[in-house]
Amino acid sequence: NHRLNHIFRENGKAFIVAMDHAALFGAMDGLQSPGEVIRQVRAGGADAILTSYGVSKQFVEEIGDMGLIMRADGGLSSLAKERGPLHLIYGVEDALRLGADAVVTMGMPGSRFESQMLPYLSELVSECSKWSMPVLAEMLPAGFENPAEMWTAENIGHACRIGAELGADFIKTTYSGDVESFRMIVEQVYVPIVVLGGTKSEDPR
Repeated sequence: NHRLNHIFRENGKAFIVAMDHAALFGAMDGLQSPGEVIRQVRAGGADAILTSYGVSKQFVEEIGDMGLIMRADGGLSSLAKERGPLHLIYGVEDALRLGADAVVTMGMPGSRFESQMLPYLSELVSECSKWSMPVLAEMLPAGFENPAEMWTAENIGHACRIGAELGADFIKTTYSGDVESFRMIVEQVYVPIVVLGGTKSEDPR
């Protein structure tokens, strides 16, 4: 897919900066000036940015020639007293109008909302296939409900494979913690995998 060439380098690797947090959390330290952050990210050599519809629309010049991955799901905020499931709130045509190279949605096998979320991932895959728009599925076992217990190497492998089976073109997930277990995950998942950054680490490797 030609659009994926805007995200992945010739060696098959990609450094993608996620900047979609404010759609859930609102005003955030470090993201007060999205345009300036994007300029710094681009100058630093990032291959692509993963961001919201609003940022995709308003900061075209700053994004420049970086790959653009637009988040398609959302519909809830940190201000809610009780959080429900995410919903599919944008479609492939919205992404096409903004010149996006891919769309991203969450996939949370094992979460209490999987019966809503996995079907909308499948729906998005189906719609995007009509336009050759790649889909990035963020596959996290049980989402963020119980990472300490659920984010085992085995469960991460299950989640990633489910994302591939549902038709995602590439998968975003958390690192399993060691090279050997992650190698097993990669070998069983037949689409590219990118690893989320997570919390800051003192060990860059």
